[in-house]
Amino acid sequence: MHLYYQISGRSGSHAHNIGLRDASQTARSLFQFWRSDTPLELVLGMKAGGSTYILIPCDEWTRRFKLRPPTLPPHQPDAFLSRSPIYFHTETDLFNKLLTYSPKKSKSKRNDEISEANPLGLFSTELDNTSPRVSFEHSRMLWRLLTDPSHTKLSRYDLPDRQLHSSAIIICLAANSWMSESRDTREVVLDVAWNVIGPEELLNEAKLTKIKHFIVEENQILCHCNGQERGHFRFGESTIAPLSVVTQEIQKLFDNAPAHTVVVLSNYELYMKDVMIQGLGLESSNWEIGLSGLLGFSQVGIKSVVDQKHGKFENIAKYPRFSGGKSLVDIAEFYETLSTVIGSKKSVWDIAEWMNLSHGFERKPCAGNECWLLMTIWKTMVSGSAIDEMMRQLKPSVKLPIQPKEQSPERNGDATANYNIFDDMENMPEELTSSNVPQQPELTDSGFDDFNDFYDDDD
Repeated sequence: MHLYYQISGRSGSHAHNIGLRDASQTARSLFQFWRSDTPLELVLGMKAGGSTYILIPCDEWTRRFKLRPPTLPPHQPDAFLSRSPIYFHTETDLFNKLLTYSPKKSKSKRNDEISEANPLGLFSTELDNTSPRVSFEHSRMLWRLLTDPSHTKLSRYDLPDRQLHSSAIIICLAANSWMSESRDTREVVLDVAWNVIGPEELLNEAKLTKIKHFIVEENQILCHCNGQERGHFRFGESTIAPLSVVTQEIQKLFDNAPAHTVVVLSNYELYMKDVMIQGLGLESSNWEIGLSGLLGFSQVGIKSVVDQKHGKFENIAKYPRFSGGKSLVDIAEFYETLSTVIGSKKSVWDIAEWMNLSHGFERKPCAGNECWLLMTIWKTMVSGSAIDEMMRQLKPSVKLPIQPKEQSPERNGDATANYNIFDDMENMPEELTSSNVPQQPELTDSGFDDFNDFYDDDD
């Protein structure tokens, strides 16, 4: 089990270490021994109130950064609902981040927790492992595990080795329905689409277009609830089939999916839950909201206790038992958190527009196109910066150049797959092109098997 020293805020461990009394000295000391072309990677911990803290594992404090142990005791890992990577390219980047943790004075009394990084409103509600703010950081951690397993030290984040980089898959699921105006308010499914994505396919743009799109034969004559005609599926041929066949196909998909399956969708509680359960008859009673069980994060306060006699930590149920059910990620919840617009459930089209994702689609209902857009939104969100930086970086003036191409036999490139669009966002021009997008450091080839054979047609 890893213990952590906190380097942010007045109450951090650095404040009790001679020579690390302010943000400037802390940043200088950490970069003094950093000899690498890659960014400095530290740990971002989030507590139950939603506040975040910059952490360093205790062994790295002395071994890697050559610092004297502070007088304050370190934090247990279960003091934080999430532990995820945060990167700093320069000493100035770290210095500016640490400045945001400088405590603000209150009229009534001083609270060392309240700062620009952790404003007062953040502590008004206790979060749990299923809250969108926590789930967002869990998704960032999952992205790191799936796309860069060779450089991810699980011990740094106190995670169990569940071999997610070789066993996990992601299923993007989209559907459109028409709701009857009669008393029977069951969802009438118009079309359904999904995409099965393995870890090695996340960085390959061409792989993300291998989408299965089914149009329900019985409901072809029904238009969408807002009266729009249906959109044209951009990534191949749609299959028209009776609802019973569509239900069998999607049930087979989930029956054959491995235990480590993440389902990315939008508006689960408001819309997709009824579509899946009532419209498609899926058994989802053992599905879990969020990724805490999959990753091995426990609830705060139940993972370990202190053995007072010997001064050591004893692990009690160190990692939560994973039920093996599917783990749900709702990008509409992420949108609420990033935009701070509470109670406003948006469609994938609305979210893409808010993020200024240039997708090139006509805004017409088509579950196949929405499935691609859904994955693109999730990928854009979780492959970038930590949540508070992401909230700051998502500005209307920035145009993100994500232009899909229609599926064709000749297409096998992934020219836009290996960059991180949020690197150095402040210096980006308003209009970006593929030639001036900052490049993400190339990830090590993991050599994973192709996941395309996971779901095969019966034909």
